[in-house]
Amino acid sequence: MSTTETKILSLEELAQSDRGTVMTKQLLGTDILLSMLGYLRAKDIHEPGNKIFVEIGAVIQKCVSQWQTAFGFSVLDIQIKGEQFFLNEIRIRPKVTNIRKLKTLIGVLRKMGVTGLTLPQGASPENVQAFLWFLATLDRGVTVNIIAERLRSLGLEGFEIKTLGLNLSQMSAGDSPADILFNELYQFVAERLTHSTSELDSKFRIDQILYELNNLTEEDYGLTFSKNINQLREMPLAQTAVLSAWVLHGWGRSLGLPPFVGVELAGCGLLHPLVALANPAAATTGETGSASRAPLVMSHLKRLAATWPHTELQMLSVLEFPIPFGQRGVYASGPTKCYLHIFSRMLRIAVIFVQMVGKDRRRPQNSPAQAMEKLLSDDLGCDRSLVRLFAVWMSLSPLGTVVKLSTGEIGVVCSAGGDLSAPYRPKIRLLKDREGQTLQSPQALDLAEINDKLGTYRHAVRETVSLESTGLKSEELSTLLSTISLATT
Repeated sequence: MSTTETKILSLEELAQSDRGTVMTKQLLGTDILLSMLGYLRAKDIHEPGNKIFVEIGAVIQKCVSQWQTAFGFSVLDIQIKGEQFFLNEIRIRPKVTNIRKLKTLIGVLRKMGVTGLTLPQGASPENVQAFLWFLATLDRGVTVNIIAERLRSLGLEGFEIKTLGLNLSQMSAGDSPADILFNELYQFVAERLTHSTSELDSKFRIDQILYELNNLTEEDYGLTFSKNINQLREMPLAQTAVLSAWVLHGWGRSLGLPPFVGVELAGCGLLHPLVALANPAAATTGETGSASRAPLVMSHLKRLAATWPHTELQMLSVLEFPIPFGQRGVYASGPTKCYLHIFSRMLRIAVIFVQMVGKDRRRPQNSPAQAMEKLLSDDLGCDRSLVRLFAVWMSLSPLGTVVKLSTGEIGVVCSAGGDLSAPYRPKIRLLKDREGQTLQSPQALDLAEINDKLGTYRHAVRETVSLESTGLKSEELSTLLSTISLATT
């Protein structure tokens, strides 16, 4: 096996100008990642006692020590965010010759379910070597708690491995962590809507999966959302439930809600199909009453309580969201006047939006931009102030919108831009180049990027287009968006 020789830099070389320090962080960070790839590859080729593991481990230990000492970090924190590596929140921008190698490392770690690593300061070469071997032999689907216990039993204090903690046995080559989470949630809802409670695992905790959504980047959200709004599944109701939960969690996170609150909000989206089971017309915008179906909804909730844990606030939201907001959001419950909870109002917006953009044989499909326009202009019984807030998060080109750029390329919106004051500058994935050729690997593009020489934006959205006009089928779009690319423009 041939490995790239890694240069160990002296502290004098590290203490350069600001520009030199930035360059050194990139070089040193890349060396750490490439060495880790070499170690993981070696495990598949060599016997455990081969000295190559000691040699590569020593290189990694020295690089980590230099990183921590020279730049003042107490730990080395490695995270995979979308399609990029971040070391202590510093984005690693590899040279062209190393892009494919780091892409391979992302693929290897994702197949293992690993989303991040932490190495403490002052770790001995022996401990780094033991940690790397533990990582290389890690079984897929092991939870973070079990990993922490095993690391402690080995005396590896301060070392961490962050994982999704899900069953990855059915993971395909193109699946991202977000895809796995989406499929797990879909399976969870579909089973509970179709099986008797005696057939389900009463120990399963849905909040364990929902909490993993906090580890996803906004781009992960957008890509998975874009793929699934164009897919037809066996149970559209379960699909709508997961898409609604997906939208609610992302919206809540953009508002700065604490993680546990975001999880509870997303759980409202998963539960809302119980209203449709109680009354097929209840989830549409024309339904106004809730009292008549409340007993039946409550019976469903009681029946599923053992296998589908839910809070009182989630129950309230499921009962309230079909009620139109009206003028002031007040409704009568017997002699008592009640005000619609904010979760109920947010759930109504999310469900209506998802119903309009999702692919469903029962209704025509709207583009995300068309759905947003209807939410803003039509009287759909939503709280207008929350709709405007929802529109700001979604941006003027909502998640999943297919757009044509001023330079001629075709892409799909995968996340809102980082600057909420510029909603017309989202992040997109390019699907076709300016000549109309389909890209084998969609490229990430941030419309907020500025041409330093001219002081102007590099790209802009010219118009919104339909998926059909691009010549791509929904299946092709899903395949393209499953492709991981480290290339940037």
